[in-house]
Amino acid sequence: MKRWVNIAESVEITNNRVKPFKGERRYLATGDLIGEEINGSIVSVDYDTKPSRADLLVEEGNIIVARMQATNKVLLIDKNTEDLIVSTGFLTLQPQKEFDGNFLAHYFRSEIFQREKNKYCSGATQKAINNGSFSKLKAPSYPLDEQKRIAIILDHADTLRQKRKQSLQLLDDFLRATFLDMFGDPVNGEKYPRKPLKDVAEVYRGRFSPRPRNDPSYYNGAYPFIQTGDISNSEYRLSRYTQTLNERGIKVSKCLPKGTIAIAIVGATIGATTILEIDAYAPDSVVGITVDGKKASNLYIEYVLRFYKPIFIARAPATARANINLETLRPLLLQIPPLELQNKFALVVDQVERTKLRMRVSLNEMDNQFNALTQRYFE
Repeated sequence: MKRWVNIAESVEITNNRVKPFKGERRYLATGDLIGEEINGSIVSVDYDTKPSRADLLVEEGNIIVARMQATNKVLLIDKNTEDLIVSTGFLTLQPQKEFDGNFLAHYFRSEIFQREKNKYCSGATQKAINNGSFSKLKAPSYPLDEQKRIAIILDHADTLRQKRKQSLQLLDDFLRATFLDMFGDPVNGEKYPRKPLKDVAEVYRGRFSPRPRNDPSYYNGAYPFIQTGDISNSEYRLSRYTQTLNERGIKVSKCLPKGTIAIAIVGATIGATTILEIDAYAPDSVVGITVDGKKASNLYIEYVLRFYKPIFIARAPATARANINLETLRPLLLQIPPLELQNKFALVVDQVERTKLRMRVSLNEMDNQFNALTQRYFE
């Protein structure tokens, strides 16, 4: 039977500081931990030149938890990671005798714990949880054998999720390798002649002219109205949207027809691309690229533009409203191979993207099942 206990009954904050050492040690900064996976490029440091934050020791069986608000980074230390020095941006925790480390690691990763942790974070700039506030939290307590059983169930469910994510990454890798094999480097290569984007497509901005833009009299109708966030969240094929326009709204907006490439040109989503699977209206933060099917394939052009996203970001003004404009996009010189070859690649893209869509639906179901399990055991 589950009961709730003060967190100090489940873990002890170890806070073991680094002592002088010879040679180098691997240092794990908070930025080097992505969820529960370590970035493969973590650095090694020596004692004299290590960053001041590189000041916590860990040992096998410890759990490290990122202190920062809205930051879910948790790692159970094993034999492969017990030699690490970790940042003071982590809490270093030792499970108490009647608690299983793997069970607690799952709890600390859960939305339930993270939500409670966030409530107790404080600070003027970067909010984080301190030791005193952490001690106010609670943890679920089951008999030790039951904790281990729960951890095995969650391990199994999480392994299935991770394998599905790896499969999606492999499909992305396959598509990129196929492209490079067929066409070479799209940015610096010279395998095929280059033409300005405007020679193979109409390039134009969306439009939404009312001020203020949040005037409700233009919204909540039958017409999809896409934003830059819809593009970045679309996984390169957009059929879902978060807003709609009514008859009044479409008179002051611009329609991008189905099959158009939409590219976000401002802010944090700059350079994100998608192909519309529906007719949709868009504001001027979105550029539409309607490809001439007699000259190029929209699937080929969209995939090429993915390679240019880092360049668009680098060239954008360093301001809060960083942007790219039509004068950047229209003359953009792209390699334009024979249309037959583009269409051949487009078939591969279409098949891969359809497979990815089915796999993402499956992954969402796995995520929902995993979250239901954590709710069951930790809520």
